[in-house]
Amino acid sequence: MSGRVVGAVALGVGAVLAVCGSLLELYRIEFGFEPGRTDRQVFTGWQSSFDFTGMAQPENMPGLGWGYPIVAAAALAVVSVVLLFRSPLLGAVGRVLAVLAGGLLIGTTCSAFLTLERLLGPTAVAYGTTTVGAGLWVLVLACLAVAAGAVLVQEWPRRQPKPAGPAVYRVDGDDEDTPPFGIPIPTDEIDVDGKGESPERG
Repeated sequence: MSGRVVGAVALGVGAVLAVCGSLLELYRIEFGFEPGRTDRQVFTGWQSSFDFTGMAQPENMPGLGWGYPIVAAAALAVVSVVLLFRSPLLGAVGRVLAVLAGGLLIGTTCSAFLTLERLLGPTAVAYGTTTVGAGLWVLVLACLAVAAGAVLVQEWPRRQPKPAGPAVYRVDGDDEDTPPFGIPIPTDEIDVDGKGESPERG
């Protein structure tokens, strides 16, 4: 199985994980203003949910909008997989889109974690605890899969094997009968027995 096929599979798996991670719980904070009372606030990629003591049901509000770039990164990954197996030009476009998908997904995941950690991590609310949700861990796995796929689908230049023995280079010239190791010697004009003279000496 070629690296391009493995990379395409990794991109597809990463796209699915990214969408699933955006729907799951990213971050949860449980706090109470007095002992025995527990209020909850849960964030996903699309909304935030408040569940305070005394409420009949949790109240959902629009989130911070991380779901949109996550889905955009997943779409770029899927499009790159489709283009990889087309013409060479479209394949090059697909490789660029794979890199963009990885960068967008990694940037959004880091932004979501750092933002929630900064807003809710050092909370001063009494009896408060924060928990990283399963959705954020799924997004981390999606980032790893898309990044690995983006690397595997690239066409890296192949290394030329080095010759095992000494290399012999032949220079092309007018004399096509020149052997590869030197200059031609007119052996047919030499009197080996020494009984006669060569035709050139008369």
